[in-house]
Amino acid sequence: MTDEAGEDAKLICVPHAKLSSLYDDIQEVTDLPELLRQQIAHFFENYKDLEKANG
Repeated sequence: MTDEAGEDAKLICVPHAKLSSLYDDIQEVTDLPELLRQQIAHFFENYKDLEKANG
């Protein structure tokens, strides 16, 4: 992703298999459901607008 300052990398994490087996098949971000990836992208595209509104 990018912002006004340029490249702005994001890290998506899931629990280790010893903690939860729900994410055993997740190795890459593309392994996540498309809807979840869209929701994550929407959050990162818009969260700064919320900070400005509350600032």
